[in-house]
Amino acid sequence: MEVNGHIESEFSIATGEWSAPHFVEDPLLRIHGLSPGLNYGMSFLQESYDHFSAF
Repeated sequence: MEVNGHIESEFSIATGEWSAPHFVEDPLLRIHGLSPGLNYGMSFLQESYDHFSAF
C-alpha cells in the first residue's frame, strides 16, 4: 500500500517531553539498528533457534 508519509515526534532526554507531532513526506520510517524493539525481536529469534538446535 502506497502512502504519502507519516507522523513523527521526537523525545528529548533533557526535557523529558515529546515534540509536537509533524508530518514527514516520506513513506519510509527510519529505525536505528540498535533500537530496543529490534533487539528484543532478535533475542527472541535467537532464543527460539537455540531451543530447536538442541534436538
